[in-house]
Amino acid sequence: MALAVIGSDAYKWLLAFHILLAVVWVGSDVAIQIFVMRAKRAGSDRVAYFAREIEWYGTRVLVPSSLALVILGFILLHESSGASPSASWSGCSPSLRARRTSARSQGASATWSTTVVRRTRSISAG
Repeated sequence: MALAVIGSDAYKWLLAFHILLAVVWVGSDVAIQIFVMRAKRAGSDRVAYFAREIEWYGTRVLVPSSLALVILGFILLHESSGASPSASWSGCSPSLRARRTSARSQGASATWSTTVVRRTRSISAG
């Protein structure tokens, strides 16, 4: 509870970084969906290239930002409430459901891009 003092600069910086990571994560997901729609219209070679780019971006930006977001969320939850995280689960269950839903949709996007890359490679090879 040391960071949750009113006027604490460390707590405010952690919260600002948490919000920034959430914007990066959600904004990237929205932009990726828009670019996927455009790539589908452009043709299969464009989709294959884009799928490889998304794989690169996902492993270097989306995964680290989402992990840091969750870790910072737990730190902020612990510091602001002063209670153990298990005591706070009931209060944040809607946000956890939203994160699980988002994680499922990201998993579907990753599966889709992997499938596209595999099909493109098989078409190129055959």
